[in-house]
Amino acid sequence: MPGEINCSYTKSLIPLVEREAGEAGVAALLRTAGYSREYLIADHNWLPLPLADALSRVAMTLLGETDEEQWGRRWGEYHMDWKPSHDERSYLGSYTMGLGSPRAIYARTSTIAHAINRAWTCELLTMHRSRATVRLTPRAGSRTPRWFCSHVRTMLERFPTNWGLPRATLIESQCAATGAPACVWHLRWPNPPIGARVWGPLAAGAALAGAFALATAGQDWIVRAPMIILPVVAGGASGVAWRERRQRRETERLRDIQSDEILHSAQELDRKFRGLETKIEQLFLFIYLF
Repeated sequence: MPGEINCSYTKSLIPLVEREAGEAGVAALLRTAGYSREYLIADHNWLPLPLADALSRVAMTLLGETDEEQWGRRWGEYHMDWKPSHDERSYLGSYTMGLGSPRAIYARTSTIAHAINRAWTCELLTMHRSRATVRLTPRAGSRTPRWFCSHVRTMLERFPTNWGLPRATLIESQCAATGAPACVWHLRWPNPPIGARVWGPLAAGAALAGAFALATAGQDWIVRAPMIILPVVAGGASGVAWRERRQRRETERLRDIQSDEILHSAQELDRKFRGLETKIEQLFLFIYLF
C-alpha cells in the first residue's frame, strides 16, 4: 500500500525512547500505535506513514525535542548504530555491511529504499566511483514529514562508517518536505583505500629490488632484470593475497551474521503463522459449536 514505512523504523524508535523516557514512554508509543511491541519491532510489518508521523511526534515530546530536523538526525544516528540483539537491529544492517563498500550500497539505493519504504519512489539519477545523485519522490497522497527526510539523509551519510571511513557528504538541492515535488540529494563518499597490507609488502619488494640493483651494478641487464623485477612482483602479489585473505575472513563473518538474521526472521515468521493457524482453528471450532 502506498504511504507506508517498514517497522524497522519503530524497531529503533522503541529502544531509543525506552532508554531516554523509560517504560512509561514506551507505553505512550504503544497506546498511540494501537499495536503491540512485538508488532512494532518485526521487520516484516508495515505502518501507515501518518501513524509513523504521530509516533514520531509523541517521541519528540517525550524526549524534549522541538526541531524536526534535529530530531530526525538524532533518531537516524541511533538507528544506524550497530545493535547487539535481534530485537533492536534490522536485517538491513547486516545486508548493507555485507555489500562490502559504500559504492555498492549507493548503487543499490533504490532496492534498499523499496525494502523499507512505500511512501516514496527512489531513483538513482547518476552514479560514479565516489559520487551519486538520488531523487526520492513522494507517492500520490503521501505527505513527507521533515523528520523523515532528515532520518533518511542521516542513514545515507552514515553508510561509509560501516568500514571505519568518514561519513558521506550529502547536499540537498530540493526537499519534498518543504514543498518541492521531490527530494534531490547529491552524495560524495570516500572509498576504502588499498591499505598497508598491499603497500607494505610492495614497498619491501621494491626495497629488495633496489638492493639487488646495487649489488649487481655493472652486470648485463639480461641477468639483472629478473632479480630486480621479481621482488617487486612478489611483494605486490603477497600484499594483494594478504588483503584478499582478510577480506575473505570479513566476508565470512558478515555471511554468518546474515545467516543468523535470516534464521531469526524465519523463526519469527513461523511463530507468527503458527499463531494465525491456532486462531483459525479456534474460529472453526467456534463456528462448529454454534
